[in-house]
Amino acid sequence: MLRGLVKDAAVYGLGIVATRLVGFFMIPIYTRVLTPADYGVLDAITRLTDVLSLLLALGLAQSVMRYYNEPEDDAGRRRLASTALLMVLGMVAVGFLLFLPASALLTHLLFGDWQHVALVRVAVGAMLFRYVVALPLTLFQAARRAWRFTILSLFQFVTMVLLNILFVVIMRLGVLGALLSGLVSNLAWGVGLTINLVLAVGVSFDRRYARRLFSYGLPLVPAALAGFVLHSSDRFFLVRLAPIEELGLYSLAYRFALLVSTFAGFVGNAWWPWAFCVEKGPDSSRLLRDGSALVLTAAAGVCAGVILFSGPVIRVLAAEPFWAAQEFVPILAISYWFFAAGAPFSLGCRLAERTDSIAAANIIAAIITLVLSFLLIPPLGAWGAVWVTIAGFAIRAAALAYASHSVMKREQLWGAVAWSLVALVAAAGWVRWVGNFAMPLELAFRSVLWVAIVFGLTAYYLSATRRVPSVKEWLIQVARSATGYLRA
Repeated sequence: MLRGLVKDAAVYGLGIVATRLVGFFMIPIYTRVLTPADYGVLDAITRLTDVLSLLLALGLAQSVMRYYNEPEDDAGRRRLASTALLMVLGMVAVGFLLFLPASALLTHLLFGDWQHVALVRVAVGAMLFRYVVALPLTLFQAARRAWRFTILSLFQFVTMVLLNILFVVIMRLGVLGALLSGLVSNLAWGVGLTINLVLAVGVSFDRRYARRLFSYGLPLVPAALAGFVLHSSDRFFLVRLAPIEELGLYSLAYRFALLVSTFAGFVGNAWWPWAFCVEKGPDSSRLLRDGSALVLTAAAGVCAGVILFSGPVIRVLAAEPFWAAQEFVPILAISYWFFAAGAPFSLGCRLAERTDSIAAANIIAAIITLVLSFLLIPPLGAWGAVWVTIAGFAIRAAALAYASHSVMKREQLWGAVAWSLVALVAAAGWVRWVGNFAMPLELAFRSVLWVAIVFGLTAYYLSATRRVPSVKEWLIQVARSATGYLRA
């Protein structure tokens, strides 16, 4: 069964990594067309639409994922999918009625003036149409159709990149062009995918499914809002309390740290359908324990690579005014390892359908994050935001682990947590204290260290899950073989 998890994660990863690589290839262009201030404005507007989307989402995607496999026949799954589609379309209509008229007020709350009202309106439209795109992709994910999900996601992303090149690079529309590309892409794909979904499942509304989707997903709304505080509240402090250029540098560093979140994303795409399927089968406890350890150690390997190679990549891809962003990446990347750990740590809550416990854990972490933001960001600026981020995600991970253990006791390989943190501290320590060399020599040193970290984490995982003998057993076997050879 673990092979299914690895296979699906690899397929999702193929698409997500490809889209991220294309995005990073655009950095040399964007950092020469947009200024750090433009980056700051774009990032602030993106965070605003993120929080608006959480208010409308109602945890619907997670609900569909949880209940998709419960109907015993295809007719039941079609009714569930159609019910979810009608709920999404209703949310989009409510969003247009609520948020577009309030765009001026939202702009003033964000920036302190009305200069960027048009940008906010375009971003709100793109956000609303993104809902319509997301549901069909979520249904493919729930059905474990990883290839279809990945191929469609790739085509959608390529569409957005081409529109970005048209609007930002060729037409020189700046931030407006970046937002327009999202609006046009989401509108086109949303209409196409919705028509295809209606043809496949029909139009019907099942109140029983609607109640279950709503009751499971509603507690995830405050959980998601608290998660937004953890992810993005620092931007709102920085945009009002620090130079906008500093927010731009911090945003670029965050983009590299999000590579760890990207890994968590494609693993999560495979993890939840796999976990909900495995829980009903034999030997589920061992499989879920080993799967959790795999997620933790693999995320640590990815995170160590981001820490070690982000500095050279930034200096190669970005214009020189953006190079200072590399200083923020190691701590932000470790923060997102804690974020990735939240998936296996919250498994007990989701299996027990205790999404209220997830909400409580996120809210506790969010409150602490806000308090720390008030204390640290005004005097320390971007560095204050860095330390607030790692504190918030670490507290969230610990709270999720405690909540899951409280509602459903499960075996956990805590050695995977310990070894992962040792590996990440080693990578961050090298970047912080050893310094930079000439580029070829620096890449060689960092590559050797990363290979050693990945090898060590792999050896631990294989030994801890009994897929190879432990080091102690291996040494005993060697000693016995040598003794037998000497006696012979």
